[in-house]
Amino acid sequence: MNLAQFDYPQEISVGLSGGAVAGIVIFAIVSYLFIAYCLYRIAKKFDMEYPWLAFIPFANLWLMAKMAGYGGGWFLLFIVPFANIVFVVIVWWKIAGFLGKENVAILYGILMLIPIANYIAIAILAFSERAVLQPSAGLPLGQAPSGSPPG
Repeated sequence: MNLAQFDYPQEISVGLSGGAVAGIVIFAIVSYLFIAYCLYRIAKKFDMEYPWLAFIPFANLWLMAKMAGYGGGWFLLFIVPFANIVFVVIVWWKIAGFLGKENVAILYGILMLIPIANYIAIAILAFSERAVLQPSAGLPLGQAPSGSPPG
């Protein structure tokens, strides 16, 4: 039996594709809100002045760069092809180091490039109860500064 022999109504085809698109859109929105909320919690741990920037596209890139100890226009490396891959690893490596994960900080940077694993890694960083060490742009990669956590 050949399935091409059956004449399916066009409404079924449109309905199925519309449902798939709606599912993808809902997944994208939920994913964005989850990542933004995790970034917001991390920014609160860092005692950032504007943690709500985590919910604003491109502003959240600036927020991540600031948490990693980079200032100014360093966040623009997030939008440069190929450089952004390296910069994502470096930024999350430094953020994880500042969150007390010095021994495995590079692993967190690499996990941010792997689908599904990046959700788990950012959730661990966001919901862990570790003290935050203040970032400093002058330190070597992956080395957290010494000092007391913010009060």
